[in-house]
Amino acid sequence: MWNISGGDPAFVKDLIAKFDETCVTVGRDPAEVRRSLQYGWDGKDRQELLDLSGRLLELGVTEQVIYLRGDQPDRLAEKVAEALPDLRRLDRVAS
Repeated sequence: MWNISGGDPAFVKDLIAKFDETCVTVGRDPAEVRRSLQYGWDGKDRQELLDLSGRLLELGVTEQVIYLRGDQPDRLAEKVAEALPDLRRLDRVAS
């Protein structure tokens, strides 16, 4: 697994291209490497979360960790939990 420490989709896309090129250079098939990324969400816009997750899935980032910002992580965790069914549907589409 290759973990990307963060970034917007445009940055991630460029980074993935460099990673893939490096893999080929050293004789490794980049398709064999799962990709993960952590990103924060403020809980304000559920569609923003779904859109970001979908864009990352399209780039091949299948393992996504949402870190909880702010002073009420329990409330934010509830919002993430409520979004899980929609996030899981994104995964099924991307697979």
